[in-house]
Amino acid sequence: MKAALPVKMGRVDKYFERAKTFLILEVEGHTIKNKHFFSVNPHQSNHGQLIKPFQNTGVKLIIVDKISAKANQALKESGFQVITGVRGPVTEAVQRIIHGRRLS
Repeated sequence: MKAALPVKMGRVDKYFERAKTFLILEVEGHTIKNKHFFSVNPHQSNHGQLIKPFQNTGVKLIIVDKISAKANQALKESGFQVITGVRGPVTEAVQRIIHGRRLS
C-alpha cells in the first residue's frame, strides 16, 4: 500500500492544507519498501490540485495530524482512506501506523 503524509523538519506537519512537502511511502506488511518526497505550494493549490499527485502515484492512505472537514471530505470522495491525529517524528509516526498503533 502507498501512503502519504505531510512533513516538516523531520516531523509530521501539523496542518495538511499548509504543508509544503509530502512523503510518499510504499509499505508491504511492516516494511517500508520505497519512499520519496514531493513539494507543493500550499498557497496556490486547491484540494483538487493537491489530490492529483496522490492519485498519480497510487497513494491510497493519507496520514495527517489535522485536516479541515472540506479537505478530508474531498480526499474521501476521491477514494482515499484518511487517518488523523498522527503527530511526532516522521519515522516514529510511520512505525506506529504500520504496526497498528496510530496515535501518539
